[in-house]
Amino acid sequence: MQVSQVVAGPGWSQAGREMGTDAFLRLLVTQLRFQDPLEPVGTGEFLGQLAQFVALDETRRCSMRLEMLLGTALLGKSVRMGTDQQPLEGVATAARYREGQVFLTVGDQEAPLSRLLEVLV
Repeated sequence: MQVSQVVAGPGWSQAGREMGTDAFLRLLVTQLRFQDPLEPVGTGEFLGQLAQFVALDETRRCSMRLEMLLGTALLGKSVRMGTDQQPLEGVATAARYREGQVFLTVGDQEAPLSRLLEVLV
């Protein structure tokens, strides 16, 4: 089977890099619908795939919570962030989670936590 194009649908996030629960379940149902009836997927294999997905989803959620915890721990601290225009330096006043990542507000600008260069003392 040749695939010419892949398009991110409603179950995908972060510009198609991450599969959501709905997309996974649709994929699983499609797999079951088109499986070879003479060689169906075994219950053990099916449950194994589901368990792997649940574990991956929980790991992702834990990572997101840890990032948010780090973002809130930086509130009130002087930070230096690397931005596209220029380095941003000042006191972190807010932490927000959107678009799959944590953003810190420094002054009147926001920058992703991944751009943190330094916590100033």
